[in-house]
Amino acid sequence: MIRLLNVISSLNNAGTEKVVMNYLRNMDHSQIVQDFLVLDMGDGYYEEEIKQYGGQIYKIPSFMQAPIANLKARRKFFKEHRYDIVEVHSPAVNRYGYCKEAKKAGSIAIFHLHNTNLPKGLLGAYCLRQVRKYSDQIVSCSKKAAEVSLRGICDKVIPNAINFDDYKFDEQKREKIRAELDIEENIKVIGHVGRFSLEKNQIFLMRAFGKAAE
Repeated sequence: MIRLLNVISSLNNAGTEKVVMNYLRNMDHSQIVQDFLVLDMGDGYYEEEIKQYGGQIYKIPSFMQAPIANLKARRKFFKEHRYDIVEVHSPAVNRYGYCKEAKKAGSIAIFHLHNTNLPKGLLGAYCLRQVRKYSDQIVSCSKKAAEVSLRGICDKVIPNAINFDDYKFDEQKREKIRAELDIEENIKVIGHVGRFSLEKNQIFLMRAFGKAAE
């Protein structure tokens, strides 16, 4: 039995979490058990489902919320818990510290980048060196993320996985939603699902929607 720890920002119904859950649902749970170290003290959307698969959930405050408490909690956690593999899910290269603690505890450390963010200047360069130093494998969600944030130092690109059945066209759902929103049949509807943040690129979407409406 392989025991894997996911280090993740939260367990909300959001992008990175959804990707990780898609992999979790499709793994052989008799061979791999996945636990979660969550950098958020609040309740998470996926907690009950993770427990159904046999996973444990641990929570510590994030570095942004409480830097000193975070450093103490993460060090204490890795002294008390042993994992075969620790996979650190991060929106940028500044979460290398968890790979460092995992390596000290004797685990295989995987750094999994989920965005194209890169801290600027000397900080970005320093964080990138630390990621390379303390990671056994560096994984990226896309070629662009590997090129921009990892400067090409990436062992594997693993595109974000989705279940196509969740997004295929369904005439009954179309009719139901249009009825709920009181949208007439001859009205064109273009939708977008995503929070208002820079990486969702709503400025581009507005331009695209404008072209589609012409």
